Amino acid sequence: MTEQEREALLQQSLYTEGIDRQRIALGFGGDVAESLFSYLGDRARFAPDPGQAARYRDLRAGLDPDEERRRAAFVEAAAGEASARQQQIVRELPSRVDPTKAAGLLQGLAGTEQQVQGARMRAETQAMKDRAAERQQRAGEMSAIEDERAEKKLGQKLARINLAGNIVGSAFKGAAALKPKTFERKLEDQARRQQKRSTRLGERIEKKDARSDELFDKGVAQYQADPDSRQADRTFRRSFSQAQRQGQLGRQKEGVDTKFGETTQELQDLRAAEAAKQREKMALQNPLPYMPRYMPRYY
Repeated sequence: MTEQEREALLQQSLYTEGIDRQRIALGFGGDVAESLFSYLGDRARFAPDPGQAARYRDLRAGLDPDEERRRAAFVEAAAGEASARQQQIVRELPSRVDPTKAAGLLQGLAGTEQQVQGARMRAETQAMKDRAAERQQRAGEMSAIEDERAEKKLGQKLARINLAGNIVGSAFKGAAALKPKTFERKLEDQARRQQKRSTRLGERIEKKDARSDELFDKGVAQYQADPDSRQADRTFRRSFSQAQRQGQLGRQKEGVDTKFGETTQELQDLRAAEAAKQREKMALQNPLPYMPRYMPRYY
């Protein structure tokens, strides 16, 4: 197989591998996009509710002031109603009371006083029961809000974990879908990279050489114009620096060229071994016809 035929096969392999990498990249991008949209949906679903936060602050602030005012008004109304009945009884008393009936009237007034106190106590007892019921209701609502908050935080954490897991899993799937390279193909890619690097280093060396010569000529012109000029010394130092950098790049290029030669030789040896193996295989599949060592003579 000629070098042109090998280069054609290499270009074909590069094109096929490029198509495969594009398909894998598109698949990976699709999986990542799906995971990202799923994460955004979970994030919106588990986002904290501002109204719920405001309600939680109100619950922690204590009892409802409006309800407290209503209870106080209820207690005062109950006591006021009993007191009004007592005052009505007092107003209905005659101006002159028979001493024999005074005890009964005093006893009736005492009964109305007990009614006033009893009404106030019943109203206060009812208010205390309402406060206890409200505290219990607020505690239950706060507990429900705290549980919902904890569930949302857990949901957000799991959503982030699922996003990371899906992305990593998609990356591993894409890596597994890549076809492994043969050793020959690995050497070809290595040799191609080394050749490209050697070419780039050669271009940089040419630029450094041209720049060094340009600075040297400029320094010579500055020295001829003024032998005591420091500008000429700085220009010569810059030219020398460019020359030093050129030497460094040259040594790097020599090392790359040496590695390129070794890789090329290894590739040639491998191809020669494969060709010999193929010839042996063909020889075993298509053996030569039997030929006797001594042919009989016919006279």
